[in-house]
Amino acid sequence: MRAGDDPADRDDERVEDRGGRHDDARRVCPCDQRRGDDHHDRERGGAVWPEGNAKPLAWVIPAVTGRPRPTSCSKTRSTERAVGAPGSCENPAVEATFVLVHGGGHGGWCWQRVARRLRERGAEVYTPTLTGFGERSHLDVSTVTFETFVTDVVNVFRFEDLRDVVLVGHSMGGVIVPRVAEAVPDRIRRVVWLAGAVTADGESLIEAVPQSPWIARAVTLGPDGTAHTDPDLVLDANIHDGTPEERAFVRERHLPYPPHALVEPGRLTAFLALGLPTGYVTALDDRTIEPAVCARFVARLPGCLALEVGGGHDCMITRPDEVTDALVTMAGVPAG
Repeated sequence: MRAGDDPADRDDERVEDRGGRHDDARRVCPCDQRRGDDHHDRERGGAVWPEGNAKPLAWVIPAVTGRPRPTSCSKTRSTERAVGAPGSCENPAVEATFVLVHGGGHGGWCWQRVARRLRERGAEVYTPTLTGFGERSHLDVSTVTFETFVTDVVNVFRFEDLRDVVLVGHSMGGVIVPRVAEAVPDRIRRVVWLAGAVTADGESLIEAVPQSPWIARAVTLGPDGTAHTDPDLVLDANIHDGTPEERAFVRERHLPYPPHALVEPGRLTAFLALGLPTGYVTALDDRTIEPAVCARFVARLPGCLALEVGGGHDCMITRPDEVTDALVTMAGVPAG
């Protein structure tokens, strides 16, 4: 595999065939189940409402489609693509625009698989890279603050003339997206946190997210808040559930946080005052922002639509189908 290749380009079928992936994320095929064994295996289980506030997609999709709640497909045949053509039974066309904001150390590259699937369903997708990361890592970050990142994203809205946007923030991106929404509130359909941090007023990222055992081993902080990350140990925190190819894909691209990003005070009240619809997607096997911490973040967002997917922190790489389904649901469920 070439250094610049996304493993999804060559290994999607292999990834999608890994055992249990679709079951773990409670994927639901909304077809009417009249297409026989060529489409489904005959084993089926009823949808189960999990404990807590997070809803499996089986119970949310009817609000979008208007159909009765289906039973979930217990298996997807390995010979079938999990993502079909837009407008097909499996994947109704998605009329939505997504702006996907990456977290610390990552870049727009981390969204390749999810962005591809969303576009295949008919959505418009933008994956900006924040200053100092990815293909913009050559830029000086000595004076970068969260406001720099906000400007990075707001400029995409303005120069691309984006409106009615589902704005998604992963990990550190969760600190950025509510501030972006403050700047362009009339252009937002919903703000979604994907395994993301929800910082209260005056609360820094490291205060909001207690160090998990895996992060404590991988990351040390300098006196000024600069994070020093072991590039191999951080993989055990962020993408422990990934294949060797997926882990290598992240290892080759992951970069350090800019100075002060972890200790800069956050804010939330001004965003909440806007009354915009919100959503939160928890990764059930997350070792970086653990599910109990995610539950606390959901509680900070009144009326938040909470969903769950399987997989670890970098679920957009290891579980792209499930994450895509969750984001499509976020786009389609009416506010309130």
